[in-house]
Amino acid sequence: MAAIDIERVAKRFAGSVRPALDDCSLSVPAGELTVLLGPSGCGKTTLLRLVNRLLEPDSGRILVDGTDVHTLPAPILRRGIGYAIQQVGLFPHLSVGANIATVPLLLGWEKGRIDARVGELLELVGLAQACRRRYPRELSGGEQQRVGIARALAADPAILLMDEPFGAVDPLLRARLQDELLAIQRKLRKTIIFVTHDVDEALRLADRIALMRAGCIVQHDAPLSMLTAPRDEFVRSFLAADDVLRRLGVTSAAEAVVAQQRWESASLQAAIVPSAIDGAPVVRDSDSLRSALAALIESRAPALTVVDADGRRLGSVGFDDIRRAVRS
Repeated sequence: MAAIDIERVAKRFAGSVRPALDDCSLSVPAGELTVLLGPSGCGKTTLLRLVNRLLEPDSGRILVDGTDVHTLPAPILRRGIGYAIQQVGLFPHLSVGANIATVPLLLGWEKGRIDARVGELLELVGLAQACRRRYPRELSGGEQQRVGIARALAADPAILLMDEPFGAVDPLLRARLQDELLAIQRKLRKTIIFVTHDVDEALRLADRIALMRAGCIVQHDAPLSMLTAPRDEFVRSFLAADDVLRRLGVTSAAEAVVAQQRWESASLQAAIVPSAIDGAPVVRDSDSLRSALAALIESRAPALTVVDADGRRLGSVGFDDIRRAVRS
């Protein structure tokens, strides 16, 4: 894992009336997924491209694990950073396997190691092994995006840069790709910078969000903190911070259990809180309260059973517990 520190970078393009970036500073902890969010033209992609030196800053510096990226030859730097973009950018004349193998080949990996890595990555992104012999034109848009992510991960880089990688696919496929990215991140814990202008995508994926406007970072915080404590009216308006459903989407079922336990302790009314109910819907502790609320409404049950990743029961959550969790 590698941390990224962006220190007071500025960038202006010729002919522009204002800078693309103006004194931007941002720290991305190792192993976290940080989303650069904001309206079109705010500087998100420019900031992303400075990290792997596709662009150079006019001032300021960027550090990866304490090393200034400008002290490294650009090709060497880029081979150690995965890069996935909206247009995918697969080589049309190469098979899927050859596309994924591009960086390992440049690094001089042995054929057996490359073949094994291609197979491992196809499984990781949910593609059949037979896909390695197909060509990009034979794949759907979603399959091409999966190949793009596999290629970005091929050399096992500590850092992954993603520039609106799901922006060109339909909403249902986009949600599935987001799920797959979250599953990959839980397993691999890469340091990821992800660019999007979609608020719901940012809230769903991010450990932290850096909201940008006119070349500046307005607020950098955890998703729930952004919604509950927006720094100014721009943040509040852009995120629709008063939208209860968005708060439900970034609050987990585990947090509702904690809120319930605090309420029990403070009110001494544990006896009236729903206990385990036979046949009650079950949700994971990592599921959002938005999902939990939908399950409650659909099932008409008085409460849900919340379990951890190993299936152990953590508690039961009802409508009142969800309301308390969101308010707290």
